[in-house]
Amino acid sequence: MPSKSTCSVDECARVCEKRGMCNMHYKRQKKTGSTDTPLCSFPAKERFLAYVSKSDGCWEWQGSTGKFGYGWFWFQGGPKESHRVSWQLHIGEIPPRMFVLHRCDNPPCVRPDHLFLGDHRANSDDMIAKGRAVHFKGSALPTAKLHEDIIPAIRRLRASGMTYQSIASAYGVCRSTVSYACRGKSWKHVNTQGG
Repeated sequence: MPSKSTCSVDECARVCEKRGMCNMHYKRQKKTGSTDTPLCSFPAKERFLAYVSKSDGCWEWQGSTGKFGYGWFWFQGGPKESHRVSWQLHIGEIPPRMFVLHRCDNPPCVRPDHLFLGDHRANSDDMIAKGRAVHFKGSALPTAKLHEDIIPAIRRLRASGMTYQSIASAYGVCRSTVSYACRGKSWKHVNTQGG
């Protein structure tokens, strides 16, 4: 199998794609007329700030956003969350395993003094303190197989001597689901009294 030739641009070892050049140099030549001029010649900070609406409060990200409202920006070879990029451009590198958190609790905000670093625990604690933690219980859980209305009946069946397995078969769930419900390991919020 013949080996592919390399790009004709000095000190480039990429595989030749078009007109004797690698894809990157070919695109540069076609767009700018030179293989030396990068396609994006604006500094990252200048490109970044073009997507920011500054105010006395939050600096709102105006570029693309994800489903949770956090901005996205192409930085250092790939898409990055805009608040993390803001930290890197204005403050410095983000240590490994660290999160960039918002003091203002506003996902599109990229204002550096509204951001702070924290580990996974700090991120979770911050989420809980700001009331963003979602705690489903009972039938509100997407994976729930039972409903609050039938838990008292299941508990009564067990109290009458019926086995966990028999109850589980009757309700179409596994034995451990019935066991946890009867022993109060799950469905704690359901009151069995009076039912």
